[in-house]
Amino acid sequence: MCYSAMIQADYDKYVRQYGATMSLEEFAMNVWSAPDRAKKKRRPKAMEDWFRALTDPAPIDERVRTALLKSLSFAGNPKPKDALIRMREQGAISNEHIKAWEKMRNTGAHGGLLGDSDVELQKHLNRYFLVLDLFYRLMFVAVGYRGPHIDYSKDRWPESSFLGSSTT
Repeated sequence: MCYSAMIQADYDKYVRQYGATMSLEEFAMNVWSAPDRAKKKRRPKAMEDWFRALTDPAPIDERVRTALLKSLSFAGNPKPKDALIRMREQGAISNEHIKAWEKMRNTGAHGGLLGDSDVELQKHLNRYFLVLDLFYRLMFVAVGYRGPHIDYSKDRWPESSFLGSSTT
């Protein structure tokens, strides 16, 4: 698991256990920051106990800590999924496009394998064509296109009309 995925998993566990609402960036800075940090924030005891349980059994090597903090420096950058969610809200894409993109992206980025059956292959192909349709829709929005197109997100690929997003 990559470092950012490890932090995300720990953050999700923390939220489930304590119902906390703190940004992922703050969480990571509190967990992975140096103990002598000048601006160390005061934390509730339950939070301190959780952090201690998280880090004490396996002390974090300085090289790992540095890599974590470096990966967190990108946390404020726009994320592809956030852009896709905005486009869904504007009507340019559907939730199925986002789900297919996530599955394809995660499988590719984290080394997932295809299942060994015809059903799994068909699911993968369906996701592939949903993501292809997503790509075309992104291009349509980028160039301001509105009009007919082949809708690869639907069975039998019917011709459909792309109306654009609500902000174009």
